[in-house]
Amino acid sequence: MAPTSRLSKFQGDPFPDPTQYRSIVGALQYVTHTQPDVAFTVNKACQFLQNPTNDHWTAVKYILHYLKDSTSNSLGYLVAFSDADWAGCLDYFWSTGGYGIFLGSHLISWSVKKQPTIARSSIEADFCSLANTTIELLWLQSLLWDLGIHPSVPPILYCEVRMDFKKDLMQQACAKQERENQKVCLHFVGLGDRMKLTLSHLEKLQQAATAAEEKV
Repeated sequence: MAPTSRLSKFQGDPFPDPTQYRSIVGALQYVTHTQPDVAFTVNKACQFLQNPTNDHWTAVKYILHYLKDSTSNSLGYLVAFSDADWAGCLDYFWSTGGYGIFLGSHLISWSVKKQPTIARSSIEADFCSLANTTIELLWLQSLLWDLGIHPSVPPILYCEVRMDFKKDLMQQACAKQERENQKVCLHFVGLGDRMKLTLSHLEKLQQAATAAEEKV
């Protein structure tokens, strides 16, 4: 519906199922939180909840058709950022890990909390945070597939860990049997690799941003 389109409460014949109209328009109000481009039209439809007509229902169907056609374009794909503050607690030397996951431009999941074990190095702390992010990413990817949303691009995870350190850390974990938590973290990072999760160092994102600024 274009902003210049006009609807009247006296326009059209009464809609035979007002309850269905109210139910669908009520659900569409939640959609506007992630797709503000339909906020104007949904607001228009909300003005006729008491006595909807067939013309109002036609406008609602236009919204539903638009959402169906634009789902893959508007949502985009999963992008995550993972980081850790190694031994940031001055009293007990706990590390803090965190992540933020975006679906397109929308932040849909985030977490910041202390890690359950004391990391012996910044790389170990980053890998624990990376493992938690991978677990959440894989769950969200599975949820999107269940909802019928199939992003064309695999999830991308930006982190501070360089992948050439991964082999060294794996060897350390295998050499020290007491480092069970470290091996579990590496297991989930490896699971992300098998699920075609793209790991990328933050420097690449910064370089791309710098290149984009230079073109402007």
